[in-house]
Amino acid sequence: MENITTNKTLERFQNTPVIQDLEGFMDADDELMPVAEYVKQTTVHNADIDVKRIKFLYTDAIKKVSGRFAVLNLFDRKPMEKMINDEYDFIITVAYDIWKELEGEQMVIQVDKVLCGIDTGSMEKPKLSKKQPDSKEFLDNMNHFTPRRVMEVSQIVHMTGDRILEERKENSKNS
Repeated sequence: MENITTNKTLERFQNTPVIQDLEGFMDADDELMPVAEYVKQTTVHNADIDVKRIKFLYTDAIKKVSGRFAVLNLFDRKPMEKMINDEYDFIITVAYDIWKELEGEQMVIQVDKVLCGIDTGSMEKPKLSKKQPDSKEFLDNMNHFTPRRVMEVSQIVHMTGDRILEERKENSKNS
């Protein structure tokens, strides 16, 4: 198995498209699916997740989770929604303006973190649901990448989100 910190491995994930004036949502499967598949293959704690049952969408919205900006947000689909279209179990939104500033390993850490939010249940009782973080982070994510690195990347995401929102406010004032 490749070492996650090798540049060759991480370069594969440096293909964020240039999107001018994103409003609403746009498909992000082409970029995020390979990253999610890589995370699934290289981590024990996310090995049971079927990444093909996840829909990835870029968004212009920047949201806070537990008081901190997040680049990826996980939404589970309700049973009624699945009756209409059963192709996906989860939707992950990608804050495009933050995401495009991340580098390979940072992207992988963030995708692993959001996938840690999926509960596949147990062998005796399989289920699919969204779970809450163990604290402000997921312990599996921190144990795999080290707490220091996960916290550094979370801080980068938070500061980038804060800066982007300030820039948006400033641009709005100048318009």
